[in-house]
Amino acid sequence: MANFQYEGATDGFSDNQFKFIDGVLEKRGYTNKKVLIEAVGAAGDNYMANVKRIIVEDAQNKPFKMIAKVAPKFEKLRAVFNTHSVFYNEHVIYTELIPQFKMMQEAANLSNEDMIRFAECYGSYIEEPDELLLLEDLKELNCVMLDRLKPLPEHCMHSVLRNLAIFHSLSFVLKHKNPEFFDTYRQKLFDLWANMGTNEEVKHNLVRIEEYILNLLSDSEDRSKVIKGIITKIGDNLRELVEEETGSEHTVIRHGDAWTNNFMFRFDGDTLLETIMIDYQMSSETKPTCDLLFFIFNCTDHQTRLKHFHKWIELYHTALDRALSKFGLDAKNVYPKEKLDADLKRYGKPMCALCTFFSYLLTMNSEEAAKLKENLDNMNDVETEMVIEKSGVEFKSKVEGLIDTCLEFGLI
Repeated sequence: MANFQYEGATDGFSDNQFKFIDGVLEKRGYTNKKVLIEAVGAAGDNYMANVKRIIVEDAQNKPFKMIAKVAPKFEKLRAVFNTHSVFYNEHVIYTELIPQFKMMQEAANLSNEDMIRFAECYGSYIEEPDELLLLEDLKELNCVMLDRLKPLPEHCMHSVLRNLAIFHSLSFVLKHKNPEFFDTYRQKLFDLWANMGTNEEVKHNLVRIEEYILNLLSDSEDRSKVIKGIITKIGDNLRELVEEETGSEHTVIRHGDAWTNNFMFRFDGDTLLETIMIDYQMSSETKPTCDLLFFIFNCTDHQTRLKHFHKWIELYHTALDRALSKFGLDAKNVYPKEKLDADLKRYGKPMCALCTFFSYLLTMNSEEAAKLKENLDNMNDVETEMVIEKSGVEFKSKVEGLIDTCLEFGLI
């Protein structure tokens, strides 16, 4: 049993997880303290894990807080989300790759402007089915998460693109300077996106979602032609590309889930001071363009993309070149702009399909998201439906915008 007194939202934790938390707190010098657990976020913020805030009361000092990502226990839900694999992904990123990246940045004596910051990992427990990650609570740094239903402001777009460029540059540097290390890390990571549809339950729901989308687009034959058949084959199409690219010259360890809820922003008034990327469960080896397209498609609207798409790509590549230069490399040799442009077109169609599917989840309001979460939580008892009654107006606009962007920029 736990050595600490846990109160609050303790549901979902096992004895093994409490024992692990005990050990982490004891290493930080805490003993026999009351520990409060709070639920974090609203419905729709996270489907892959239960997220809790752990608060250790301390009469002498400010309470210590950390974020707990707790794996679901239900067998069918774990199978649908490949729970162990995605938790293991984040375990590898936080306990192996990020420490390597931090050492690389420190050894290069980079300025704050040329570095990216990572949330601290206090502990990672990876035994099935009790996977658990304990992470720094970035709200203690006054970081905030922006509204997932609104496009990101332009200054936030620039900051995230810079972060992605530096993150990718560190992969390229590791790959060039120590290819054995890079190869070790990439082989440990599981690509969930490329394996969508291998689970029969997921395959069934992809068919249902594509039918739902085609019904929404029934007034637009051109857009329907783009979507027909690509949602149900998301995994197949991505897996084919991944298999061709694995181990090739221009791959990196991508973030994999670069959308609004996975960035924490720190402001001073209206001035953006810092952006910190979180949630590496979907990380895997692939081309940098997968992160770029996923981010741009999910965090902006079509009208803004028409104005800024080329500028964003140029900004990313310039930031990548600057980051590589700190390690004696340059983008012209490591990842030329013409190769980036070619990869945008190569990955445009499957990423449009993936982001169309993802937008179905992203555009859910709180009631719709809560209903889906309830369905997922009960999936051991009934057949799971990811297609639920929802308002189609915002989703239709999002999908139409994605298709129009891809057509406008020749990505399909």
